[in-house]
Amino acid sequence: MFAGALALALAPGCDGGDGDDGTSTSATGAPENPDPHVRFSGPVDLLDLCGVIGATNVYVRAERVGCIGSPPAPCTLPSMPTPIVGETAGCPSAATAKRMTVDVEAPGKYQVAAVTITESGTQELCYGVAGESVVEVSAAAIEAREEIAAEPLVGPCPEP
Repeated sequence: MFAGALALALAPGCDGGDGDDGTSTSATGAPENPDPHVRFSGPVDLLDLCGVIGATNVYVRAERVGCIGSPPAPCTLPSMPTPIVGETAGCPSAATAKRMTVDVEAPGKYQVAAVTITESGTQELCYGVAGESVVEVSAAAIEAREEIAAEPLVGPCPEP
């Protein structure tokens, strides 16, 4: 009996029964980003965005559209910026609304949008802070892991 209990206690792969595998999750259920970052978070109306004809998915996207500071700025931007993709939701969605996030890890000026993928392309809804579509993210904000609450604006993001 004792040998059987000892064998179970020493069995590989057990985590002690507490269920903690060493990873943490955010309040939205997404895995927590271990790197310094700023998290943009905003309410996404999935009922509206998934209501577009042919909608298959909605995701949150951030794009770095500028540098902080006057020239010479401490960054360079590619002619075609790489979008940073955050959380995704499938359509149709059982949820009518969801707070969705996207993390950025470099300082700069960003535009954030909720993008609906349809059978014929994409549609986007711009998000911003205090009515502005371009939001500055500082190195200090990244180190502090700040969360920026973004709100939906009207239509797609304008050219920065």
